[in-house]
Amino acid sequence: MVRLNILSIIGLFFIFSACGFRVPSRVKKNFSFCYDSTTYYSNSKLNFNGYYVSSSLFDSPLHDWKTGKTTYEKVTLHSNIMFFSDGIFINSFIGGNDIASSSLFLENVSKNIKLETDIFYNKFKWGMFKIEGDTIKTQFVNRPSLLIAYWHLIEIWYKIRDGNKLEEIYINNSIENKELDQNSKTIEPFDFIETNFKLNSNTWLKNEKWFWCDDNEYKQWKQKQK
Repeated sequence: MVRLNILSIIGLFFIFSACGFRVPSRVKKNFSFCYDSTTYYSNSKLNFNGYYVSSSLFDSPLHDWKTGKTTYEKVTLHSNIMFFSDGIFINSFIGGNDIASSSLFLENVSKNIKLETDIFYNKFKWGMFKIEGDTIKTQFVNRPSLLIAYWHLIEIWYKIRDGNKLEEIYINNSIENKELDQNSKTIEPFDFIETNFKLNSNTWLKNEKWFWCDDNEYKQWKQKQK
């Protein structure tokens, strides 16, 4: 029931996304990475047969309207990221309110179940990553809806502590070229969650010509999709 409620909410965002499909120039000109389908990171320190999750506790307020008192309870917030061996990256996908629900969500995507597949590849925050030594540099955009009609372009760097743990070390608003304050919140390390399936990287960004390094490669890919 919880899974269905969450997916239904995400589905509503998906339905009301028509106005956000045109990527503004401020995003395209500041997106400094580009997609090259010959990129292959499978021999890197990263793991690709699963996803990474950071679990943080925060105080969720509970207000009692009868007494007027507010109490707080500890709630675990999960932040999920996934890397693909061709340099594609997804940040903060939502598949449920716990790790088991997120893994089930991804398994349904692997089975090409329509609702989960449409939501996964056409929403959330997608982008690219590069590996420089023990540092992963990512850049991603959101895909806004009518309810949240603003584009974001963010760059985040992660330090690879080992193949199963990542630490966020840098975050920047790439449109404004402004480094964001890391001291305002505590970011827990990302731990790897292994799955028994692999997904492809068919993000909606691949349909954007500006996303590709080579125009001819983009045209060839478009032809194969017909």
